[in-house]
Amino acid sequence: MKKSFSIAVLFFCISFSTLTWSQPFALGNRSETWQDASRNRAVTFDIWYPSTNGGQGSAVAQGTFPVFIMSHGFLTGTGPYKNMIDSLVPRGYIMVLPSTETGFLPSHEALGRDMVFLGQRIQQENQNSNSYLFGKVSPEMAAGGHSMGGGATFLAASYAPSLFKTTVTFAAAETNPSAAGASSQVIAPSLLMIGSDDGVTPLATHQQPIYNNLSNCKVMVSIQGGGHCYFMNADAACDAGELLTPPSIADRAEQHRRTFRVVRPWLDHFLKGQPASDVLQVINNSSPDAVTQNCAYLGAEELDWSSWAQLNDKGVTWNQPANVHLELYDLQGRLCFQKKGEVSTGEMWAFPLPLQGLMIARLSLNGKLGRQKIWLN
Repeated sequence: MKKSFSIAVLFFCISFSTLTWSQPFALGNRSETWQDASRNRAVTFDIWYPSTNGGQGSAVAQGTFPVFIMSHGFLTGTGPYKNMIDSLVPRGYIMVLPSTETGFLPSHEALGRDMVFLGQRIQQENQNSNSYLFGKVSPEMAAGGHSMGGGATFLAASYAPSLFKTTVTFAAAETNPSAAGASSQVIAPSLLMIGSDDGVTPLATHQQPIYNNLSNCKVMVSIQGGGHCYFMNADAACDAGELLTPPSIADRAEQHRRTFRVVRPWLDHFLKGQPASDVLQVINNSSPDAVTQNCAYLGAEELDWSSWAQLNDKGVTWNQPANVHLELYDLQGRLCFQKKGEVSTGEMWAFPLPLQGLMIARLSLNGKLGRQKIWLN
């Protein structure tokens, strides 16, 4: 009976979430400050979320939503990234934009650690019955950023390797500490959006070293004629830095359109479980934009769990011999359990007793990959 109940709850969660994500939502927003006690630091940020009625301070819509933590460029703040908010939040994403490190002497390390803190804290808020985010936050999260914020993204993903399921960056800049150096520690699949006419953070000295050092799934899309600042809305500080190297693309709207035709299916796949074929469709038909990629994961077939294993709240029982790799992640994106090796028919791997609550189980075998949600009692 307990097993049937767990499966029923799991089915309900998946079905309800799928229905929720398919709806267009109004935009709710707040400006917040959360205290990071470990650093004695006040972390300010703007949060935009799906809302039933919309508006500042409005209630979060019914459902649970994946999170995209998006960091700003040098001297820009959060305001110019409304184009990204408008593109993603109505589709069922919570966007968190740190508003720290906006001055002339920003700390890239601090910004990266702010991203980690916000990701960990928002998962805690999901468990806080007094929070407006209670029960609204999916464990699936992405980290991303533009320019300086793009570089800080790789710092953040190296500081907490299992926290973010993917990174998505726009004209990522080299940072201090080095984003290129940190990228060698990043395990999350990474999408790098760049502009071919970017004279502020040129490919050769910024994104290419980062891309080269990434060892997991990585895709870099170069928007033909695209600029550095055209990934965002008009901004005086950024645009002034691009006066000597203006992009040749038609306009910002065109760069936005070609950017989000890739970004949306990428996030939908890694954070919502939509088919990898949707991503492959856009990157394999990217003309006039250029794609560089090394991501066997996207070409892998989806795994049929039922053929290989029986999963319940106690562990997993294998249906046939195989060489497998199993991982369990908690709601904060932390790797709580992993095991790999050869299994035989009927063999059981038990989950550690302290683990409980909603977990994400990831299984890879024979070049196939799959994920399931499981409730551990």
